[in-house]
Amino acid sequence: MTDTIFNQIDIAIDWGFIFGFISVLSLALTWLIRKFRDSSKEISIKEVSIETILNKPNELVNDIKVILNGEEIEQLNKIELYFQNSGSKTLNRTDYYILPQIDLAGFTNIISINISTSNDMTKCISEKINSSLLELKIDHLEPKEYIRIEILFESISDEYDSTFEFRLKENKTVKQDLKEYRIDKHFGISKDYNAFMMITSLAGLVVFGLTYFLTRNGLGVDLTDPNNFSVGWKVLFFLPTILTCLFVIYKWNKTIKDHHFGYKKVSKWYNTIGT
Repeated sequence: MTDTIFNQIDIAIDWGFIFGFISVLSLALTWLIRKFRDSSKEISIKEVSIETILNKPNELVNDIKVILNGEEIEQLNKIELYFQNSGSKTLNRTDYYILPQIDLAGFTNIISINISTSNDMTKCISEKINSSLLELKIDHLEPKEYIRIEILFESISDEYDSTFEFRLKENKTVKQDLKEYRIDKHFGISKDYNAFMMITSLAGLVVFGLTYFLTRNGLGVDLTDPNNFSVGWKVLFFLPTILTCLFVIYKWNKTIKDHHFGYKKVSKWYNTIGT
């Protein structure tokens, strides 16, 4: 049975080549892991909700007044922002170059702020920089934990911007247009899923090429006639490529789901503590 599955082939091992190959490959893999691994410091927006709660009818402007906290309101809006520490390290305010800021630039005025955290140890303090700009000072935000920010604000019509901006010390500045978040998220899903085939194919070709190179030059096996190799050797030859493709598909799909569909976890968490 063994002779049928693994036929005898001539092998001439070049140990110098193999050790050199392993050294170079190890350096390349180390660089790739550091380059593409999950960032140790990272924040991801999981869901944004913006809605108008109340509009003062323009045709009845002389008859109706909406008073909130002693001030007349033209239009009352609510924004909910859910974000998560998606990295692998606990974040404190000292980890930022730019503290998280929610900017409602335009004819707006922040009226009230409500903050919830999925971990009782997390501390989040909000500070109004001006009437439409809010800064967040966050301490002990552990990996995979959430923060929910709810803001009630006054505006004159819908002519206002809404952005979420921050910069962690290991990352570039992030500035997200909250009004466009859902659109960007939709196109982001399509783009990420379209990259499935390309990334998987590239990974498979690279591993196949390295396997071929090692087998031919390191083991000295003549691969010019694949019919000389029984099914056992063919399985072993293609196994690294197959396993690599399966791993890439699993990790890529998991990353997409974690990034784009995280609100399911947010909603489950928030519904357990009430509103």
